[in-house]
Amino acid sequence: MMKYFVALASSSPGICLFSLMLTGLISVGPLGAEESLSFLRGTLTGSGFETVFPTALTVGPDGRLFVADQEGRIQALTLDADGIRVVAVEMITEDADIQEIFGIAFDVSSPDSPTPLYVSNTVSGFGVGGRAPAGEFSGRVTRIDGANYSQITDVITGLPISNSSHQTNGLAFDGSGVLYIAQGSTTNAGVPNMVGNFLAMDEVPLSSCILQADINAMGFDGVIVHNPPNTYGHTVDLVSGDVSPFAVGFRNPYDLLFHSNGRLYVTDNGPNEPFGLPSIDCTTDGVVGAQGPDELNIAVAGDYYGHANRNRGRTDVRQCTFRLSSEPSDVDYTAPIAVLPSSSNGIVEYTSGTAFCGALQGDLLYVAYNQGTLRRVVLSGDGSAVVSDDSVTGGFNLPLDVAVGSNGILYVAEYGGSQISFLRPHDCKEGNVNAAVGPVTDVLFANGSPGSLPDRTVCLGVTDPLTLSLVSPPSRMGQTTPFCIWANVGSPTSSSLRELPLQLGYVCMPNELTGETSNRRTNNLGSPVLLGADDWPGPLNAQAPTDILTLAGGVGFPVTFQLQGILLDSDSLQGQAAVTNSVVIEVK
Repeated sequence: MMKYFVALASSSPGICLFSLMLTGLISVGPLGAEESLSFLRGTLTGSGFETVFPTALTVGPDGRLFVADQEGRIQALTLDADGIRVVAVEMITEDADIQEIFGIAFDVSSPDSPTPLYVSNTVSGFGVGGRAPAGEFSGRVTRIDGANYSQITDVITGLPISNSSHQTNGLAFDGSGVLYIAQGSTTNAGVPNMVGNFLAMDEVPLSSCILQADINAMGFDGVIVHNPPNTYGHTVDLVSGDVSPFAVGFRNPYDLLFHSNGRLYVTDNGPNEPFGLPSIDCTTDGVVGAQGPDELNIAVAGDYYGHANRNRGRTDVRQCTFRLSSEPSDVDYTAPIAVLPSSSNGIVEYTSGTAFCGALQGDLLYVAYNQGTLRRVVLSGDGSAVVSDDSVTGGFNLPLDVAVGSNGILYVAEYGGSQISFLRPHDCKEGNVNAAVGPVTDVLFANGSPGSLPDRTVCLGVTDPLTLSLVSPPSRMGQTTPFCIWANVGSPTSSSLRELPLQLGYVCMPNELTGETSNRRTNNLGSPVLLGADDWPGPLNAQAPTDILTLAGGVGFPVTFQLQGILLDSDSLQGQAAVTNSVVIEVK
């Protein structure tokens, strides 16, 4: 085999060196054309934007990203064309205007302009201020509308609130403008905690369920009144208010969404053993604290999902019995379609049909708070079951919510990090040079071309001249730039995608920095142990801008190979090095 390549290259030293790179050509053919799934990741900055303890996100009908935080601030962010940098900030509410916010949604059925914005807000146990006053029903839903969103009106008041971080959470509208509300419980599993005051109040008529409110109906009454007032107990009655349970038996549903398939999906936080016993029936407590995972449920009108509420159990006895998520569905109980990691919260449908050629369209994406991950749920064809649930990426600091933009960009509210991260759909072939300031810039060229989209391919005949060149990134214009370029036989596939360490980004095929081996590399960045020793075309090339290789007589034989590397770039996502674009050379 080696003699074969040397013989082909006898007329040109350049071709000789190049053919050595392609040793193994016969045994390693093209690998296909599957799409790779990766994201360009960073933090939203610009125009002075800052957030503290963000809790809820949504993209408005006007295309702006609305960011709500725990203390009642809402900011509307105008982003650049790439959706990764803030170019303008409008403060919709200040912390003095409203209470802690945990849900945010637009009523797109409304003819009003601007489209009314609704938030769930409360005084809770989750905020800086500590616990809500005992007996107070401080949960509410507030409408924000009018010119420049200047009008703030409570449309629902008197919703329950635990002293323990369970409150009025996510909001979602159906197509007709009916509002659905994720309402937390006041117990761990139906029985008030007798040790300490965490989840130590009885359930009430509107706790632990998904609520329904036709807020646009003529004469809607959003003032909820209980008898006796300011009391949490099994015998408390609902006296007034046009808000009712839709689906019951949720412990602490944080978020909910109406999917394009018509189903209503809900994330629910499971019970924790130290904080309360399960209810066995309407009068009998369990002897061991309840423990269970978080859940993904499909909310159906009238169904019971397992969290006991003895108040409603007076007229619906099935709600007096706590049910584990491991139990199968029966006539009295609807089991979750999946169990989730601890404290799984914000959830969204991925709606982009263009990103990744539609591979994610219709999938559910949610954030796991304790795990610090963004996860992807693939649904069955009819949406009734989960096919898979896998981590997309991790390293988030206590994420609470996730939103998706029209261009497929994901935004993650990092409660612990007090920041909003973005994940921009990214083909590994694109690279990420200049990504921190945008737009992403091509620096690697074959015959002056970065390759034709979408495959980044340059097609040549066997005798066509070939020049591979690299230029400096915008951050180093006028300077030379060290680089390392890896060369691999074949074409990239989803299985050949690799993530580089140090948050450098993704490359399309294996290399030394991923702990594997490329076919050849040209390296003047140094660190040959990490990047691979320079062996093509060798000796060390001049730094960019430079021609890496020139073959005046062409490659001389059919072959497909791919090139990609890293180079210094102070405008990279981590301010040091960036991944170049990929170029595939197809010689026929």
